Amino acid sequence: MTVLVVRHARAGRRSAWKDDDRLRPLSGRGQQQAKALAVALADVARKKRRPIEVLSSPWVRCTETVAPLAAALGVDVRQEPALGEGRAEEALELIAGFTHRTVVVCTHGDVVVATLDWLKGSGVDLGRAPSCPKGSTWVLESRAGRYYVARFLPAPA
Repeated sequence: MTVLVVRHARAGRRSAWKDDDRLRPLSGRGQQQAKALAVALADVARKKRRPIEVLSSPWVRCTETVAPLAAALGVDVRQEPALGEGRAEEALELIAGFTHRTVVVCTHGDVVVATLDWLKGSGVDLGRAPSCPKGSTWVLESRAGRYYVARFLPAPA
């Protein structure tokens, strides 16, 4: 099966945001990235088996990133606290359990980095130096309950 691990699109600068960081929305550029991700990832997701689930960190910037994709796929975004920033250990447990489902998850840079480190430590060929710019995606393929390859999709222009 396939798990698409998306790092949220561009949001306004953390230092310029005065409210709770969990409420920080996407910037205008981030909104454009989210729309472009919907087009790019809907094609990838549709080639995989159904049903497709879309899970997101509860942080606004994450849910806004995958909302257009979920709409294109005709599913709801399910907020998953374990995908929140600073919760890499919980997120890894969650992602490790998705080897028999097709899922899109949207999370934060720290969680993506921890996921890539875990995959590399498990012998998965990342095919390149791990990277996770905002709006990028890693496509994880599994077989027989184990991830065996991870493919990088750059952020939309």
